[in-house]
Amino acid sequence: MTPETAAFDAIAVGDTSLPVIFTVTNDGAASGPLAIDLDGADAAHFAIADGGTCVDGATILAAGSSCTILVELAPTTLGAKSASLTVSAWPGGTATATLTGSGAKPPALTVSPTTKSFGTVAVDTMSSATTFTV
Repeated sequence: MTPETAAFDAIAVGDTSLPVIFTVTNDGAASGPLAIDLDGADAAHFAIADGGTCVDGATILAAGSSCTILVELAPTTLGAKSASLTVSAWPGGTATATLTGSGAKPPALTVSPTTKSFGTVAVDTMSSATTFTV
């Protein structure tokens, strides 16, 4: 399986990263159905995304054939995350890739200017316009 490792950039908690594409290649004889798993203490923070051609329990790779798996980081808590992507088949064997990344604090919104005094404005008139930037 390539790549053997994927280091995701820090992603804000509640957001989802762009997927990393893993390619699974059968370098031997015909395999049995592929079993695709995310394992490890932080596996729940990673997800197999739609769009890959490897299907858990259904894909059988002929000798020399390949398929793809898309994995995303979707942290639900702050801090470092690690897990493994494991693909196995019988016959065929097992391939594992290491996944790392981190959940970051979401950026705070800011407003500028932070205050604005409109002064005294007569009834049925408008004050001068002010632009606020978020």
